[in-house]
Amino acid sequence: MGRGRGARAVRVFDELVCASAFVVDAGASVGAARVSACCEIRGRRNQAALSAPWGRARAAALHMRTGESRARECALEDGERRVEFENARGERLAGVVREAPGDESRDVVVVCHGFRSSKEGRVVLAVARALTGKASLRFDFSGNGESEGEFMYGNYAAERADLCAAVEFVRKKLGREVCAVVGHSKGGNAVLLYGALRAKQSAAASVPPLAVVNVCGRIDMTRGINERLGGSDTVDRLRRGELSSLSIDDGRFGSYLVTRASLEERLALDMRDELSHIARNGAAAGLRVLTVHGSDDQVVPVSDAYTVHDELGDGLHTLKVVKGADHRFTSPDDLAALVTETLLFIESHR
Repeated sequence: MGRGRGARAVRVFDELVCASAFVVDAGASVGAARVSACCEIRGRRNQAALSAPWGRARAAALHMRTGESRARECALEDGERRVEFENARGERLAGVVREAPGDESRDVVVVCHGFRSSKEGRVVLAVARALTGKASLRFDFSGNGESEGEFMYGNYAAERADLCAAVEFVRKKLGREVCAVVGHSKGGNAVLLYGALRAKQSAAASVPPLAVVNVCGRIDMTRGINERLGGSDTVDRLRRGELSSLSIDDGRFGSYLVTRASLEERLALDMRDELSHIARNGAAAGLRVLTVHGSDDQVVPVSDAYTVHDELGDGLHTLKVVKGADHRFTSPDDLAALVTETLLFIESHR
């Protein structure tokens, strides 16, 4: 369960699950009793601090469940504009910048989508459009959505590089500063990998603080492979070279190829080692990390969130488990809880 802090970590997680039961209470209003109960458990949130982000989060979550077509979801809202920038491989990445209502700061939050998703994913949109006082940039990783490039299974290092390109675009082209990076699912891996890179490079430098928000990122990279790729026998044959590649049809965006090299890249990724860099140098690099995870996530088990907390500890990391939530935060209340915790963390960190 980790490195010497297992008992302490379990107590923290039990408490947070109880706290999340107050934040996510399907069908109930966010009344004073609910807020007070949440404050009593968490010991640091007042009613005003919680209710304002919840209102924005709830509105964003309800918008996500109205059943618009994909084209409708891709339509820009007031204050949004399309942008393009290149990654290190010269590929054009498509993004959307949103100037939040009441924006009086130079801060930008970069929001990253998950596996086979896009900048129009419901979690990404909900977070990006609930922000006030800060702009947001959401973008498509290479080979996804409207961006150039070929979709690649694995590809974790390349997606971290895409995130680096997004941060540079904000700094050099927009003339602003990234105050937070938020990633859902595989995007959670991207923001943790970015945080680890910053911890390696910036510990001795004077850098502005950065909030890293990991939503359901995977830590045990051996899990989920057999289920997605057709079983252990097929995976073993690919690893032995008996199959040149696998063609997978995920039913959403058509088929994609999985090669032996892309599979081995994923298996070689040691997320615990990456987290160790944040644990050692994250404070000096201005990092703080939030993990939000659903207790009923069947894609990435909630134990991976516990691992992040156990590796980083209370000083650098905050864990929020949303009771009953699945991987996609399908319930509007669950999505609102995710967005609320994200906004509160970003606002308190800057």
